[in-house]
Amino acid sequence: MIAIIGVLAALLLPTTRQMLVRAQSTRCANNLHQLGVAIHAYAQDNEQKLPAVEPVPSSPGNSPPLPSLHDALLKYVDNNEEVLHCPRDKTRWPVEGSSYLWVYIFSDDLIDVPIGKKNSIPPEKAALLVDYENFHADQGGSKTKNRLFADGHVDSF
Repeated sequence: MIAIIGVLAALLLPTTRQMLVRAQSTRCANNLHQLGVAIHAYAQDNEQKLPAVEPVPSSPGNSPPLPSLHDALLKYVDNNEEVLHCPRDKTRWPVEGSSYLWVYIFSDDLIDVPIGKKNSIPPEKAALLVDYENFHADQGGSKTKNRLFADGHVDSF
């Protein structure tokens, strides 16, 4: 009887692990979607402009440093910090206050017409936030990061 239970547990454990990984990846994508809603609310309050935030707050590239994504958007997610945390992220969240990298070239651009470096980019092609790292690499596929676009959709690549 104990041997049968052991065999069944051994068979179910990998499936349970895969389900957990998929659930965490889905939650991460949902967090990005919620951040997209927050970015649009931020833009409504700020002349339709995207936030100007440090891409890597622990290593600011601006003097004085710009606010972090966490600081800029927290009130737009009802102070729910977990929206900024991908459950697969064990390294960046504690240091940066977010699991998602802000694509700095779009800082202060109009949300409906992101410019980037040279030319305007359609909102459906302007990636604003990306997972800092390949948090989803052990998912079994080649898609390892999630990203949020200015039009609010999220995909993996």
